[in-house]
Amino acid sequence: YVGALFVIMCIYPWNVLNPSESPFVQVFSVVGIVAAASIINFVVITSAASAANSALFSTSRMVYSLAKDHHAPGLLQKLTSSKVPSNALFFSTI
Repeated sequence: YVGALFVIMCIYPWNVLNPSESPFVQVFSVVGIVAAASIINFVVITSAASAANSALFSTSRMVYSLAKDHHAPGLLQKLTSSKVPSNALFFSTI
């Protein structure tokens, strides 16, 4: 992110960019990509969903591990037939 902003600042002076818009959208608009805002929003939403998925995965595995070591209720160590800790997953989701 910092590197990308450095490149943008090399192209445009910092006082030329509109502070009410994303600098990435402004650069893409100048380049000729008219759907820049939609592309940036898609990337941000995809990144947020990926981070949430990773957090949910790791949290459910941690809760499962705690239950196996008797540091959490035993109900959370139940696995499905495909070895997914479903109770820990539902707990983590909540």
